[in-house]
Amino acid sequence: MTVGDAYKLEYKTLKDPYTGVEFLKLTDSRGNTIHPYFTQPLFSSNGETILLTSDRTGEWQLYKLDIPDRIITQLTDDRQVHPHTPCLDGRNMIAYYWSGRLLKSVDLETLENGKVEQRPLCRHNTS
Repeated sequence: MTVGDAYKLEYKTLKDPYTGVEFLKLTDSRGNTIHPYFTQPLFSSNGETILLTSDRTGEWQLYKLDIPDRIITQLTDDRQVHPHTPCLDGRNMIAYYWSGRLLKSVDLETLENGKVEQRPLCRHNTS
């Protein structure tokens, strides 16, 4: 898959074996799909899009999931995505994520990627 590749998901209603509570599974079993750290903003301001990371291509990449349409779209093609650090500006629909030492952005609507900042290389003086 590459940036912009999208496909429709089939949601599944499952039941927790311990509590019996029903829940909706939003993604399929292709690779591991996670939401970044729980303190990061991940939903669009209208609540219809969520930012996810997945290794379904063999490497961690960012994806947007349009919940009502059930469409998951790949946002990055980057070998150094840190899967637990992305966050979403839900009003402007721009995701920010770390790629190695670079802070990058991706527009969820145009899929345009950009470099925001580079973290300096830390060197410790041992003398």
